[in-house]
Amino acid sequence: MGDQQYPEVLELRQCPSVPWKNGRGTVRPLVAHPPNSGFDDFHWRISVAEVTADGPFSGFQGADRWVVLLDGEGIRLSTEEGGEWLLDRPLQALKFPGELSLTASLIQGPIRNLSVLVRRELYRLAVEPIEGATQRVFDQGGATLVLCLAGSALIESQALDSVHLGPEQALLWRANTPAWRLRCDQASTRLIVVQCGVSATF
Repeated sequence: MGDQQYPEVLELRQCPSVPWKNGRGTVRPLVAHPPNSGFDDFHWRISVAEVTADGPFSGFQGADRWVVLLDGEGIRLSTEEGGEWLLDRPLQALKFPGELSLTASLIQGPIRNLSVLVRRELYRLAVEPIEGATQRVFDQGGATLVLCLAGSALIESQALDSVHLGPEQALLWRANTPAWRLRCDQASTRLIVVQCGVSATF
């Protein structure tokens, strides 16, 4: 796995907001690989999107995509062929090919969602929403992001000091994540774990 790296704590509110690829919304990038890559040359990227109006989703050739509803009343995604998905519960997730042409319709007012993109020929990703009080152990891996949305989370590992996350905070290993333990004591806790690995070994 190479040398394990010390993780970073990110404050979501401090991440700058930039225009989305199609110019119809804004997004707060959390991490992208390679570093400083844009919408056209990323291998994988994770961001929080703010959707304030109906309109088409941006397309991404050669990428798989996850959308996880964070807050708001919800969003309906529809295809030109008549397919439709409704995301109306916090942490409800949808995975689909980035090439798919989708139109988004807000249920009632703006929403935020976690947007995860990965070049499928290079990497694989696992996106796991977690709710409520729980204890979990995660194996070592590649890059890992733990995003806390509500409540609190304690992250422990022999390779680092314990890290407490509160609402709107994230813990990021950019590579070589050690084995770690997640502890959530509050029933109100909501968080998302994203794990990334090279396709050949993940």
